[in-house]
Amino acid sequence: MDLVRILLEPAPDISVARELVRDLGRHLKRQLSAVTVADALARLTPRQRGSGPQDRAFVRSVLLQRLRGDGWTANPIVQPAATHDVHDHDEEDSDEEHAHEQEHDETGPLEDGSWSWRVENFTIAEADKGRWGVLHLWLKNGADEVRDGQPVAIVVSDAEHAYSWSPLATQQGTGSKCPDGCRGSLASVALEGEQEVLGHLIYPLPADAAPDKWGLQIGEHGHLRPIEEAAGK
Repeated sequence: MDLVRILLEPAPDISVARELVRDLGRHLKRQLSAVTVADALARLTPRQRGSGPQDRAFVRSVLLQRLRGDGWTANPIVQPAATHDVHDHDEEDSDEEHAHEQEHDETGPLEDGSWSWRVENFTIAEADKGRWGVLHLWLKNGADEVRDGQPVAIVVSDAEHAYSWSPLATQQGTGSKCPDGCRGSLASVALEGEQEVLGHLIYPLPADAAPDKWGLQIGEHGHLRPIEEAAGK
């Protein structure tokens, strides 16, 4: 359920996410999982995922239209590729900040706050119902307390497009051939302080897509690394 909350803009209280899932289920006259609703939300633009009281009727209407369709879960979740690196700096940055940027390690774990990721492998699986990129990552909680990891911004990318992962495909393990020790979906995971686990994120891909980078992307800003780092491509 927390994944639904985080995908709404801005992230509301968890009760709003629960009510949205229940409300959609009532309209469709069937029980919906939070992961299915999260997958539908991930396919909307941030402006279409408003969490304010004035936005909720629109969000519900768009999601109902999506959830009544067939085959949509295999459609790629596409956005423009990042045009700015998160470590770009302007001329007004201090020398100290510039030096810190230059020290950034492009080969070590990819960090975001207390969370860090390091790649295990990337493979592409093809099936009658779709084409899937499977990214196996090690996720670590660097804090000294239990925290919930939500890797919403982890993408795979080529020169023109970035592809977001599908919560539903990730939960189901679609196309995944997991290495030893894989715990499965990293869509939402609670880790003890300093704990590290291996899991996967799964990306619906267009027929001609050949991602060559992976990493963090928020809007036009990204911190991407070559996918060649992933053994087993």
